[in-house]
Amino acid sequence: MTTIMKTDKAKSFLLINPWITDFAAYDFWSRPLGLLYLASLLRAAGHGVSIINCLDYTLDASSVPKSARPVRRKYGTGKFIRMEINKPEALRDIRRKFCRYGMLAETFRKKLTEMPAPDVILITSIMTYWYPGIVQTIETVREIFPDAVIVLGGTYVRLCYEHALSIPGIDYLYRGKLDSFPAFLEGKLNVPIKNCSQWKDFAHYPFPAFELWEPKPLNAVAIMTSEGCPFSCPYCASSVLHPRFIRRSPESVFEEILYWHKNYGVEDFAFYDDALLVDSENHIVPILKKVKEAGLNVRFHTPNAVHVRELHGKLCELLKISGFTTLRLGLETVTTQRIVQRDNKIEKGQFPWAMENLRKAGFLPSQIGVYLLCGLPFQDPSEVEYSIEVVKEHGGSPYLAEYSPIPHTKMWEEAVKASPFPIETEPLFHNNTLFPCQCERFPVSELERLKRKAREARVAVSNTQLLHHST
Repeated sequence: MTTIMKTDKAKSFLLINPWITDFAAYDFWSRPLGLLYLASLLRAAGHGVSIINCLDYTLDASSVPKSARPVRRKYGTGKFIRMEINKPEALRDIRRKFCRYGMLAETFRKKLTEMPAPDVILITSIMTYWYPGIVQTIETVREIFPDAVIVLGGTYVRLCYEHALSIPGIDYLYRGKLDSFPAFLEGKLNVPIKNCSQWKDFAHYPFPAFELWEPKPLNAVAIMTSEGCPFSCPYCASSVLHPRFIRRSPESVFEEILYWHKNYGVEDFAFYDDALLVDSENHIVPILKKVKEAGLNVRFHTPNAVHVRELHGKLCELLKISGFTTLRLGLETVTTQRIVQRDNKIEKGQFPWAMENLRKAGFLPSQIGVYLLCGLPFQDPSEVEYSIEVVKEHGGSPYLAEYSPIPHTKMWEEAVKASPFPIETEPLFHNNTLFPCQCERFPVSELERLKRKAREARVAVSNTQLLHHST
Protein backbone atom coordinates (compact mmCIF):
# COMPACT_ATOMS: atom_id res chain seq x y z
CA MET A 1 0.00 0.00 0.00
CA THR A 2 1.41 3.37 -1.04
CA THR A 3 1.98 5.97 1.68
CA ILE A 4 2.93 9.66 1.64
CA MET A 5 5.80 11.08 3.66
CA LYS A 6 4.51 13.54 6.25
CA THR A 7 5.35 17.12 5.30
CA ASP A 8 3.72 20.55 5.36
CA LYS A 9 4.24 20.84 1.61
CA ALA A 10 1.10 21.09 -0.53
CA LYS A 11 0.05 17.90 -2.30
CA SER A 12 -1.34 17.40 -5.77
CA PHE A 13 -4.77 15.79 -6.05
CA LEU A 14 -6.44 14.33 -9.12
CA LEU A 15 -10.21 13.93 -8.75
CA ILE A 16 -12.00 11.64 -11.19
CA ASN A 17 -15.66 11.27 -12.13
CA PRO A 18 -15.57 7.70 -13.56
CA TRP A 19 -17.25 6.09 -16.53
CA ILE A 20 -20.82 4.85 -16.32
CA THR A 21 -21.46 1.26 -17.41
CA ASP A 22 -25.13 0.48 -17.95
CA PHE A 23 -27.83 -0.46 -20.43
CA ALA A 24 -28.89 3.18 -20.63
CA ALA A 25 -27.71 6.53 -19.29
CA TYR A 26 -28.82 10.12 -19.80
CA ASP A 27 -27.38 13.43 -18.67
CA PHE A 28 -30.27 14.94 -16.73
CA TRP A 29 -28.03 17.66 -15.23
CA SER A 30 -25.74 14.93 -13.90
CA ARG A 31 -22.96 16.54 -11.88
CA PRO A 32 -20.91 14.93 -9.04
CA LEU A 33 -21.46 17.74 -6.54
CA GLY A 34 -19.68 15.92 -3.72
CA LEU A 35 -16.52 15.66 -5.82
CA LEU A 36 -16.76 19.33 -6.80
CA TYR A 37 -17.20 20.44 -3.19
CA LEU A 38 -14.23 18.26 -2.28
CA ALA A 39 -12.13 20.02 -4.92
CA SER A 40 -13.00 23.43 -3.47
CA LEU A 41 -12.24 22.37 0.10
CA LEU A 42 -8.88 20.88 -0.89
CA ARG A 43 -7.92 24.06 -2.73
CA ALA A 44 -8.92 26.11 0.31
CA ALA A 45 -6.55 23.87 2.29
CA GLY A 46 -3.70 24.94 0.00
CA HIS A 47 -3.42 21.84 -2.20
CA GLY A 48 -3.27 21.55 -5.97
CA VAL A 49 -6.39 20.08 -7.58
CA SER A 50 -7.29 18.91 -11.07
CA ILE A 51 -10.42 17.09 -12.26
CA ILE A 52 -11.07 14.60 -15.05
CA ASN A 53 -14.68 14.04 -15.98
CA CYS A 54 -14.82 10.71 -17.79
CA LEU A 55 -18.35 11.60 -18.92
CA ASP A 56 -17.16 14.58 -20.98
CA TYR A 57 -19.17 14.28 -24.20
CA THR A 58 -17.25 16.83 -26.30
CA LEU A 59 -13.76 15.37 -26.75
CA ASP A 60 -14.64 12.41 -28.98
CA ALA A 61 -17.93 13.51 -30.51
CA SER A 62 -16.52 13.72 -34.04
CA SER A 63 -14.43 10.54 -33.89
CA VAL A 64 -17.06 7.98 -32.87
CA PRO A 65 -19.63 6.27 -35.13
CA LYS A 66 -22.77 8.29 -35.78
CA SER A 67 -24.83 5.91 -33.64
CA ALA A 68 -22.60 6.64 -30.65
CA ARG A 69 -22.56 10.42 -30.94
CA PRO A 70 -24.38 12.23 -28.17
CA VAL A 71 -27.48 14.23 -29.02
CA ARG A 72 -27.53 17.23 -26.72
CA ARG A 73 -30.77 18.96 -25.85
CA LYS A 74 -31.73 22.34 -24.44
CA TYR A 75 -30.96 23.58 -20.94
CA GLY A 76 -27.79 21.46 -20.53
CA THR A 77 -29.21 17.94 -20.81
CA GLY A 78 -28.63 15.23 -23.38
CA LYS A 79 -26.89 11.97 -24.15
CA PHE A 80 -23.35 10.79 -23.46
CA ILE A 81 -20.95 9.18 -25.88
CA ARG A 82 -21.50 5.43 -25.62
CA MET A 83 -19.54 2.39 -26.73
CA GLU A 84 -20.87 -1.14 -26.47
CA ILE A 85 -18.77 -3.38 -24.22
CA ASN A 86 -19.01 -6.96 -22.99
CA LYS A 87 -21.62 -7.57 -20.34
CA PRO A 88 -20.50 -8.63 -16.87
CA GLU A 89 -20.96 -12.37 -16.40
CA ALA A 90 -23.91 -11.84 -14.05
CA LEU A 91 -25.82 -10.06 -16.84
CA ARG A 92 -24.94 -12.38 -19.72
CA ASP A 93 -28.57 -13.50 -20.17
CA ILE A 94 -30.00 -9.96 -20.39
CA ARG A 95 -30.89 -9.30 -24.03
CA ARG A 96 -29.84 -5.67 -24.19
CA LYS A 97 -26.68 -3.88 -25.25
CA PHE A 98 -24.38 -3.00 -22.36
CA CYS A 99 -22.37 0.18 -22.87
CA ARG A 100 -19.67 2.33 -21.36
CA TYR A 101 -20.71 5.98 -21.31
CA GLY A 102 -18.19 8.78 -21.53
CA MET A 103 -14.94 9.61 -23.30
CA LEU A 104 -13.10 6.93 -25.24
CA ALA A 105 -10.56 4.82 -23.34
CA GLU A 106 -7.67 6.16 -25.42
CA THR A 107 -8.75 9.73 -24.72
CA PHE A 108 -8.80 9.09 -20.98
CA ARG A 109 -5.38 7.45 -21.15
CA LYS A 110 -4.01 10.42 -23.15
CA LYS A 111 -5.32 12.93 -20.62
CA LEU A 112 -3.63 11.00 -17.82
CA THR A 113 -0.29 10.69 -19.59
CA GLU A 114 -0.19 14.41 -20.38
CA MET A 115 -0.43 15.47 -16.73
CA PRO A 116 2.19 15.35 -13.95
CA ALA A 117 1.87 12.38 -11.61
CA PRO A 118 -0.44 13.36 -8.71
CA ASP A 119 0.24 12.47 -5.10
CA VAL A 120 -3.33 11.34 -4.45
CA ILE A 121 -6.11 10.22 -6.80
CA LEU A 122 -9.67 10.47 -5.49
CA ILE A 123 -12.40 8.64 -7.41
CA THR A 124 -16.08 9.08 -6.68
CA SER A 125 -18.97 6.66 -7.18
CA ILE A 126 -22.71 7.10 -7.56
CA MET A 127 -25.06 4.26 -8.52
CA THR A 128 -24.22 0.96 -6.85
CA TYR A 129 -24.65 -0.93 -10.14
CA TRP A 130 -22.18 1.27 -12.04
CA TYR A 131 -19.18 -0.27 -10.32
CA PRO A 132 -17.82 -1.99 -13.49
CA GLY A 133 -17.11 1.51 -14.83
CA ILE A 134 -15.18 2.26 -11.65
CA VAL A 135 -13.14 -0.93 -12.08
CA GLN A 136 -12.23 0.07 -15.64
CA THR A 137 -11.36 3.60 -14.53
CA ILE A 138 -9.06 2.34 -11.77
CA GLU A 139 -7.35 -0.15 -14.09
CA THR A 140 -6.38 2.68 -16.45
CA VAL A 141 -5.33 5.04 -13.67
CA ARG A 142 -3.17 2.41 -11.97
CA GLU A 143 -1.50 1.59 -15.29
CA ILE A 144 -0.47 5.22 -15.83
CA PHE A 145 0.27 6.14 -12.19
CA PRO A 146 1.49 2.95 -10.47
CA ASP A 147 2.84 4.82 -7.43
CA ALA A 148 -0.04 7.20 -6.72
CA VAL A 149 -2.32 6.71 -3.74
CA ILE A 150 -5.83 5.84 -4.99
CA VAL A 151 -8.85 6.42 -2.76
CA LEU A 152 -12.38 5.38 -3.75
CA GLY A 153 -15.35 7.01 -2.06
CA GLY A 154 -18.89 8.08 -2.83
CA THR A 155 -22.35 6.57 -2.68
CA TYR A 156 -21.49 3.06 -3.89
CA VAL A 157 -18.79 2.70 -1.23
CA ARG A 158 -21.07 3.98 1.52
CA LEU A 159 -23.95 1.68 0.60
CA CYS A 160 -21.99 -1.42 -0.54
CA TYR A 161 -18.76 -1.21 1.43
CA GLU A 162 -18.21 -4.98 1.70
CA HIS A 163 -18.65 -5.39 -2.04
CA ALA A 164 -16.34 -2.43 -2.78
CA LEU A 165 -13.57 -4.18 -0.83
CA SER A 166 -13.27 -6.60 -3.76
CA ILE A 167 -12.34 -3.91 -6.30
CA PRO A 168 -8.65 -4.24 -7.22
CA GLY A 169 -6.11 -1.45 -7.48
CA ILE A 170 -7.34 0.71 -4.60
CA ASP A 171 -5.22 1.78 -1.66
CA TYR A 172 -8.09 2.99 0.50
CA LEU A 173 -11.87 2.98 0.61
CA TYR A 174 -13.50 5.97 2.27
CA ARG A 175 -17.08 5.47 3.44
CA GLY A 176 -17.48 8.48 5.69
CA LYS A 177 -19.04 11.86 4.95
CA LEU A 178 -17.14 14.83 3.61
CA ASP A 179 -16.97 16.49 7.02
CA SER A 180 -14.77 13.64 8.35
CA PHE A 181 -12.44 13.49 5.35
CA PRO A 182 -9.72 15.78 6.86
CA ALA A 183 -9.17 13.24 9.66
CA PHE A 184 -8.78 10.50 7.05
CA LEU A 185 -6.34 12.57 4.98
CA GLU A 186 -4.22 13.50 7.99
CA GLY A 187 -4.42 10.15 9.76
CA LYS A 188 -4.08 7.74 6.83
CA LEU A 189 -2.24 9.73 4.17
CA ASN A 190 -0.20 12.25 6.19
CA VAL A 191 -1.77 15.09 4.20
CA PRO A 192 -2.02 18.35 6.18
CA ILE A 193 -5.43 20.06 6.21
CA LYS A 194 -5.27 23.58 7.57
CA ASN A 195 -8.99 24.39 7.19
CA CYS A 196 -10.50 21.46 9.15
CA SER A 197 -13.23 23.61 10.70
CA GLN A 198 -14.50 24.63 7.25
CA TRP A 199 -15.22 20.99 6.39
CA LYS A 200 -17.54 20.56 9.37
CA ASP A 201 -20.43 22.70 8.18
CA PHE A 202 -22.04 22.08 4.78
CA ALA A 203 -23.87 25.39 5.11
CA HIS A 204 -20.53 27.24 4.88
CA TYR A 205 -18.71 25.23 2.22
CA PRO A 206 -17.05 27.19 -0.60
CA PHE A 207 -18.87 27.00 -3.92
CA PRO A 208 -18.28 23.72 -5.77
CA ALA A 209 -15.34 23.92 -8.22
CA PHE A 210 -17.30 24.08 -11.47
CA GLU A 211 -14.56 26.26 -12.94
CA LEU A 212 -12.45 23.05 -13.10
CA TRP A 213 -15.28 21.08 -14.72
CA GLU A 214 -15.26 19.86 -18.30
CA PRO A 215 -16.81 20.36 -20.79
CA LYS A 216 -16.48 24.08 -21.25
CA PRO A 217 -18.18 26.48 -21.44
CA LEU A 218 -20.38 25.74 -18.47
CA ASN A 219 -23.86 25.19 -19.83
CA ALA A 220 -25.55 24.35 -16.52
CA VAL A 221 -24.71 24.25 -12.83
CA ALA A 222 -26.16 22.02 -10.12
CA ILE A 223 -27.11 23.74 -6.87
CA MET A 224 -27.65 22.23 -3.44
CA THR A 225 -29.39 24.60 -1.04
CA SER A 226 -29.66 21.85 1.58
CA GLU A 227 -28.27 18.48 2.57
CA GLY A 228 -30.52 15.62 3.65
CA CYS A 229 -34.30 15.58 3.94
CA PRO A 230 -36.81 16.04 6.80
CA PHE A 231 -38.72 13.00 5.51
CA SER A 232 -37.55 9.40 5.76
CA CYS A 233 -39.15 7.59 2.84
CA PRO A 234 -38.60 3.82 2.98
CA TYR A 235 -37.32 3.54 -0.60
CA CYS A 236 -34.90 6.51 -0.41
CA ALA A 237 -31.29 6.64 0.82
CA SER A 238 -31.23 10.36 1.59
CA SER A 239 -31.64 9.90 5.36
CA VAL A 240 -29.07 7.08 5.28
CA LEU A 241 -26.42 9.15 3.52
CA HIS A 242 -27.30 12.44 5.25
CA PRO A 243 -28.91 11.80 8.66
CA ARG A 244 -29.19 15.53 9.42
CA PHE A 245 -31.20 18.06 7.42
CA ILE A 246 -28.94 21.11 6.97
CA ARG A 247 -29.76 24.23 5.01
CA ARG A 248 -27.63 27.01 3.62
CA SER A 249 -28.75 30.58 4.11
CA PRO A 250 -30.84 32.15 1.33
CA GLU A 251 -28.10 34.79 0.97
CA SER A 252 -25.44 32.14 0.32
CA VAL A 253 -27.56 30.37 -2.30
CA PHE A 254 -28.34 33.61 -4.12
CA GLU A 255 -24.68 34.62 -4.09
CA GLU A 256 -23.77 31.31 -5.72
CA ILE A 257 -26.40 31.71 -8.45
CA LEU A 258 -25.18 35.27 -9.05
CA TYR A 259 -21.52 34.13 -9.12
CA TRP A 260 -21.98 31.51 -11.84
CA HIS A 261 -24.33 33.72 -13.86
CA LYS A 262 -22.18 36.88 -13.79
CA ASN A 263 -18.75 35.25 -14.10
CA TYR A 264 -19.45 32.29 -16.37
CA GLY A 265 -22.69 33.21 -18.13
CA VAL A 266 -24.59 30.25 -16.71
CA GLU A 267 -28.33 30.48 -17.33
CA ASP A 268 -29.50 27.00 -16.31
CA PHE A 269 -29.48 25.84 -12.69
CA ALA A 270 -30.62 22.42 -11.51
CA PHE A 271 -31.59 22.14 -7.85
CA TYR A 272 -30.32 18.89 -6.31
CA ASP A 273 -32.30 19.26 -3.08
CA ASP A 274 -34.52 16.52 -1.69
CA ALA A 275 -36.79 19.07 0.02
CA LEU A 276 -36.40 22.34 -1.87
CA LEU A 277 -39.81 23.83 -1.09
CA VAL A 278 -40.23 22.78 2.56
CA ASP A 279 -40.65 25.82 4.85
CA SER A 280 -40.71 27.91 1.68
CA GLU A 281 -41.26 31.28 3.36
CA ASN A 282 -37.92 31.00 5.13
CA HIS A 283 -35.94 29.41 2.33
CA ILE A 284 -36.86 29.27 -1.38
CA VAL A 285 -39.06 32.39 -1.25
CA PRO A 286 -36.26 34.75 -0.08
CA ILE A 287 -33.85 33.11 -2.56
CA LEU A 288 -36.19 33.72 -5.49
CA LYS A 289 -37.09 37.21 -4.38
CA LYS A 290 -33.39 38.10 -4.53
CA VAL A 291 -33.16 36.55 -8.02
CA LYS A 292 -36.16 38.60 -9.13
CA GLU A 293 -34.85 41.84 -7.59
CA ALA A 294 -31.48 41.35 -9.31
CA GLY A 295 -33.22 40.89 -12.67
CA LEU A 296 -31.31 37.69 -13.47
CA ASN A 297 -32.24 36.03 -16.76
CA VAL A 298 -31.92 32.43 -15.59
CA ARG A 299 -33.83 29.14 -15.72
CA PHE A 300 -34.33 26.70 -12.85
CA HIS A 301 -34.93 22.97 -13.03
CA THR A 302 -35.89 20.38 -10.39
CA PRO A 303 -34.73 16.90 -11.52
CA ASN A 304 -35.05 15.56 -7.96
CA ALA A 305 -38.74 16.54 -7.75
CA VAL A 306 -40.50 18.87 -5.33
CA HIS A 307 -43.14 18.07 -2.73
CA VAL A 308 -46.68 18.47 -4.01
CA ARG A 309 -48.07 19.66 -0.67
CA GLU A 310 -45.91 22.82 -0.78
CA LEU A 311 -47.29 24.15 -4.09
CA HIS A 312 -49.68 26.83 -2.88
CA GLY A 313 -50.82 29.57 -5.23
CA LYS A 314 -48.43 32.38 -4.31
CA LEU A 315 -45.41 30.10 -4.35
CA CYS A 316 -46.35 28.78 -7.80
CA GLU A 317 -46.56 32.35 -9.07
CA LEU A 318 -43.11 33.11 -7.65
CA LEU A 319 -41.64 29.95 -9.19
CA LYS A 320 -42.98 30.97 -12.58
CA ILE A 321 -41.78 34.57 -12.62
CA SER A 322 -38.38 33.54 -11.21
CA GLY A 323 -37.62 31.30 -14.17
CA PHE A 324 -38.61 27.76 -13.14
CA THR A 325 -38.77 25.90 -16.44
CA THR A 326 -38.57 22.16 -15.73
CA LEU A 327 -40.73 21.08 -12.81
CA ARG A 328 -40.78 17.51 -11.54
CA LEU A 329 -43.34 16.66 -8.86
CA GLY A 330 -42.90 13.73 -6.49
CA LEU A 331 -46.44 12.39 -6.49
CA GLU A 332 -45.29 8.73 -6.36
CA THR A 333 -48.84 7.32 -6.15
CA VAL A 334 -52.44 8.41 -5.71
CA THR A 335 -53.50 5.26 -3.88
CA THR A 336 -54.44 6.39 -0.38
CA GLN A 337 -53.38 3.18 1.38
CA ARG A 338 -49.93 3.26 -0.23
CA ILE A 339 -49.49 6.92 0.82
CA VAL A 340 -50.30 6.07 4.44
CA GLN A 341 -48.08 2.99 4.42
CA ARG A 342 -45.09 4.67 2.85
CA ASP A 343 -44.26 8.28 3.65
CA ASN A 344 -47.40 10.37 4.19
CA LYS A 345 -45.85 13.31 2.29
CA ILE A 346 -49.11 14.06 0.50
CA GLU A 347 -52.75 14.04 1.51
CA LYS A 348 -55.80 13.23 -0.57
CA GLY A 349 -56.82 16.11 -2.82
CA GLN A 350 -53.48 17.91 -2.72
CA PHE A 351 -52.36 16.85 -6.19
CA PRO A 352 -55.37 18.38 -8.05
CA TRP A 353 -54.99 21.50 -5.89
CA ALA A 354 -51.28 21.79 -6.74
CA MET A 355 -51.86 21.25 -10.47
CA GLU A 356 -54.52 23.93 -10.53
CA ASN A 357 -52.17 26.35 -8.75
CA LEU A 358 -49.41 25.64 -11.28
CA ARG A 359 -51.82 26.10 -14.20
CA LYS A 360 -53.07 29.43 -12.86
CA ALA A 361 -49.46 30.56 -12.42
CA GLY A 362 -48.85 29.98 -16.13
CA PHE A 363 -46.98 26.69 -16.22
CA LEU A 364 -47.60 24.60 -19.34
CA PRO A 365 -48.46 20.91 -19.02
CA SER A 366 -45.22 20.00 -20.83
CA GLN A 367 -43.25 21.75 -18.07
CA ILE A 368 -44.82 19.67 -15.30
CA GLY A 369 -43.49 16.13 -15.08
CA VAL A 370 -44.94 13.92 -12.36
CA TYR A 371 -42.91 11.00 -10.98
CA LEU A 372 -44.84 7.83 -10.18
CA LEU A 373 -43.14 5.00 -8.31
CA CYS A 374 -43.21 1.78 -10.26
CA GLY A 375 -41.93 -1.69 -9.37
CA LEU A 376 -41.99 -1.45 -5.59
CA PRO A 377 -41.86 -4.77 -3.74
CA PHE A 378 -45.18 -6.62 -4.13
CA GLN A 379 -46.77 -3.62 -5.88
CA ASP A 380 -49.92 -4.17 -7.94
CA PRO A 381 -49.64 -2.72 -11.48
CA SER A 382 -53.21 -1.41 -11.24
CA GLU A 383 -51.96 1.12 -8.69
CA VAL A 384 -49.53 2.56 -11.23
CA GLU A 385 -52.09 2.49 -14.04
CA TYR A 386 -54.63 4.40 -11.96
CA SER A 387 -51.99 6.97 -10.99
CA ILE A 388 -51.12 7.55 -14.66
CA GLU A 389 -54.78 8.24 -15.41
CA VAL A 390 -55.10 10.71 -12.54
CA VAL A 391 -51.97 12.61 -13.57
CA LYS A 392 -53.20 12.81 -17.16
CA GLU A 393 -56.66 13.91 -16.04
CA HIS A 394 -55.18 16.89 -14.19
CA GLY A 395 -52.88 17.96 -17.03
CA GLY A 396 -49.55 16.58 -15.85
CA SER A 397 -47.00 14.49 -17.75
CA PRO A 398 -46.53 11.14 -15.99
CA TYR A 399 -43.03 9.64 -15.73
CA LEU A 400 -42.48 6.21 -14.23
CA ALA A 401 -39.78 6.29 -11.56
CA GLU A 402 -38.74 2.66 -11.71
CA TYR A 403 -37.73 1.38 -8.30
CA SER A 404 -34.11 0.52 -7.57
CA PRO A 405 -33.47 -1.41 -4.33
CA ILE A 406 -31.01 0.45 -2.11
CA PRO A 407 -29.13 -1.22 0.76
CA HIS A 408 -29.76 0.12 4.29
CA THR A 409 -33.08 1.76 3.39
CA LYS A 410 -36.24 0.80 5.26
CA MET A 411 -37.59 -1.01 2.19
CA TRP A 412 -34.42 -3.02 1.58
CA GLU A 413 -35.45 -6.19 3.44
CA GLU A 414 -38.82 -6.14 1.71
CA ALA A 415 -37.03 -5.83 -1.63
CA VAL A 416 -34.73 -8.75 -0.81
CA LYS A 417 -37.78 -10.93 -0.18
CA ALA A 418 -39.54 -9.77 -3.34
CA SER A 419 -36.69 -9.82 -5.84
CA PRO A 420 -35.94 -12.88 -7.98
CA PHE A 421 -32.35 -11.62 -8.27
CA PRO A 422 -29.52 -11.97 -5.69
CA ILE A 423 -29.58 -8.27 -4.82
CA GLU A 424 -27.91 -8.83 -1.44
CA THR A 425 -24.66 -10.03 -3.00
CA GLU A 426 -24.59 -8.49 -6.49
CA PRO A 427 -25.17 -4.72 -6.87
CA LEU A 428 -25.59 -5.12 -10.63
CA PHE A 429 -29.09 -6.37 -9.86
CA HIS A 430 -30.01 -3.08 -8.14
CA ASN A 431 -30.34 -1.64 -11.65
CA ASN A 432 -33.92 -0.50 -12.25
CA THR A 433 -33.54 -1.37 -15.93
CA LEU A 434 -33.74 -5.02 -14.85
CA PHE A 435 -37.01 -4.42 -12.97
CA PRO A 436 -35.48 -5.91 -9.80
CA CYS A 437 -38.73 -6.67 -7.94
CA GLN A 438 -40.65 -8.15 -10.83
CA CYS A 439 -43.04 -10.92 -9.88
CA GLU A 440 -45.89 -13.00 -11.26
CA ARG A 441 -48.41 -10.27 -10.50
CA PHE A 442 -46.16 -7.55 -11.95
CA PRO A 443 -44.04 -9.05 -14.76
CA VAL A 444 -41.81 -7.16 -17.19
CA SER A 445 -44.59 -7.26 -19.80
CA GLU A 446 -46.80 -5.21 -17.46
CA LEU A 447 -44.00 -2.71 -16.93
CA GLU A 448 -43.62 -2.27 -20.69
CA ARG A 449 -47.38 -1.78 -21.06
CA LEU A 450 -47.38 0.88 -18.34
CA LYS A 451 -44.42 2.63 -19.95
CA ARG A 452 -46.38 2.84 -23.19
CA LYS A 453 -49.39 4.12 -21.32
CA ALA A 454 -47.32 6.84 -19.64
CA ARG A 455 -45.79 7.86 -22.99
CA GLU A 456 -49.23 8.01 -24.59
CA ALA A 457 -50.48 10.14 -21.70
CA ARG A 458 -47.59 12.59 -22.16
CA VAL A 459 -48.36 12.86 -25.88
CA ALA A 460 -52.04 13.44 -25.15
CA VAL A 461 -51.22 16.17 -22.61
CA SER A 462 -48.81 17.79 -25.08
CA ASN A 463 -51.42 17.71 -27.87
CA THR A 464 -53.95 19.32 -25.55
CA GLN A 465 -51.44 22.07 -24.84
CA LEU A 466 -50.88 22.67 -28.56
CA LEU A 467 -54.63 22.76 -29.17
CA HIS A 468 -55.11 25.41 -26.49
CA HIS A 469 -52.30 27.50 -27.98
CA SER A 470 -53.85 27.39 -31.44
CA THR A 471 -57.29 28.55 -30.28
